[in-house]
Amino acid sequence: MHTDKAWFDQMEARIPKGKVRTRFAPSPTGYMHVGNLRTALYTYLIARSLGGTFILRIEDTDQGRLVEGAVDVIYKTLENCGITHDEGPDVGGPVGPYIQTERRDLYGKYAELLIERGGAYRCFCGKDEDEAQEVAEGTTIKKHHCGCSSMTEEEIAEKLATGAPYVVRQRIPEAGTTTFSDMIFGDITVPNDSLDENVLIKSDGLPTYNFANVIDDHLMGITHVVRGTNICPLPRNTTCSTRHSAGTSPTTSTAPPSCVTLTTRCQSERATLHTRISSRWAICPTPS
Repeated sequence: MHTDKAWFDQMEARIPKGKVRTRFAPSPTGYMHVGNLRTALYTYLIARSLGGTFILRIEDTDQGRLVEGAVDVIYKTLENCGITHDEGPDVGGPVGPYIQTERRDLYGKYAELLIERGGAYRCFCGKDEDEAQEVAEGTTIKKHHCGCSSMTEEEIAEKLATGAPYVVRQRIPEAGTTTFSDMIFGDITVPNDSLDENVLIKSDGLPTYNFANVIDDHLMGITHVVRGTNICPLPRNTTCSTRHSAGTSPTTSTAPPSCVTLTTRCQSERATLHTRISSRWAICPTPS
């Protein structure tokens, strides 16, 4: 399968340029908590202080864990706190739609582009191929190992012809290092052999968070990304390396956005806040 360069050129032409653009992109897999609200506030303040645009994007690709009413809580919380977005699902904008499941056709095309470039491959095996691997003294992570990355085009075509299910995985170089820059922590370098070849497109055709947010940030012209240390804290998390290889335009060498990593908010000494908790930190819907 060959990608359509004209289509990518059209997508490139839609990207807003010349202005600061930030986004708050929550997942409705649980109710907002104060950590999410802090991220939204910082993202909003960066845009407003620099005369930019603040965008709300709903990242709902994890369909199995969606929580009813969570999106309404997002809207209501932002409204109550005076955090107004310039673009989003409810107000529209030039680079919509702003709900990820409504953009699903985009991700497959960019995955095909990555496959053509050698940055990704189709994986036909199951999750049981993952195995523990020591990447440093005292540090063990679970990494995926299989022969799919070295399959010939003929072997791949044969699998596809039989309707074999597959996922698309990022191809990580075996040697060398990957470096990414953060406005708070500076340059962060990790050895490539400590990075897992994570799934970018799932077998149902939907993208994973690691892939979708990179593509959307690029296509929406996002210039600054505010995130928590849970997104890029250790070598085993590949969000940053995904951005490094997939976050550039297919027709130009667009620089990735500036990243601002915030410290993690905790609900206890050993537990970080997340959207699927049920605690005093969650912002729950008001009973009617």
